[in-house]
Amino acid sequence: MSLPPPAGEPGRPSSTTVSETSTTFTSSTVDTTLASKVYLSFLSNALKIFHDTVLVLEREDGTVCELYDMMFNLKTKLQLRHSDGFFGAQTDVLLQQFPDRQAAVLREDMSNFYQSSLTYLEQRYDFSDSNYQKKLASLALKKSPFNFSHLCEAVEVLQLSKKLDMDALYDEYCVVLPHQQAIVQS
Repeated sequence: MSLPPPAGEPGRPSSTTVSETSTTFTSSTVDTTLASKVYLSFLSNALKIFHDTVLVLEREDGTVCELYDMMFNLKTKLQLRHSDGFFGAQTDVLLQQFPDRQAAVLREDMSNFYQSSLTYLEQRYDFSDSNYQKKLASLALKKSPFNFSHLCEAVEVLQLSKKLDMDALYDEYCVVLPHQQAIVQS
């Protein structure tokens, strides 16, 4: 039966090696923990934009006239955050604790999140000028008063011109016109 070699001899790690390994493990753990905090802080900030939009979309008093503006606002917020490299104030504080290279990698990941979100949004929602919801947006009373040309455009987009009496529509518009500002303000 042979005894294990004393510390520092071949075949057995010395206390220095164990200590170095421990320090490396702890440093790696700290970097991983800090990186996790960065990602959680970023997601907390970025996902709030989506959450707020979903809450507005789920309102009971929402109308199709407001839909385009809601989606456009979401897209604009994502674009601005992406172009400005804004990941949240708390996230920026955490990023300052990393060396430049590591911070750049984390920023690139977060920037890719914005880009992927924008790509996904643009693939699934029509932001073009031909979108009927964009044309109906001018009828959203919560935003601002509309004029008769906005009504005519909505009639065309919805293909109702053969079913509506445009003269009667204009008469109704004239009745509502004096009350539009009060409706917008309420």
